[in-house]
Amino acid sequence: MRRSLGLRLPWLFDHALLPGGLRDLSHCIKEDGNDGAHAGSLSREDAEDLLDFTRALLERLYTEPEKLRLAQERRAERRKPR
Repeated sequence: MRRSLGLRLPWLFDHALLPGGLRDLSHCIKEDGNDGAHAGSLSREDAEDLLDFTRALLERLYTEPEKLRLAQERRAERRKPR
C-alpha cells in the first residue's frame, strides 16, 4: 500500500532521515505541490516559489554535502606533509 507523502514526511524527520532544518521547506513544497496538482490553484508566482523552494531543498540535500565532502578532501590533500 502506498502511503501519503504527508504521512511519510513527518516520519522521515522524526527518525532523523531528513535534516530537521528542512522540515518547514519540505512542508511548503508538499502543500503547494498538492494545491497545484489537485486543486490547480497555484498562481504563476506560487509556482515560481515552489520551483525555487524545490531547488533549495535539493541543493541542501544533495549538492551542499557533496561540495563539503570535496572541500574536505582538498583540505586534507593540501595539508599532507610533502
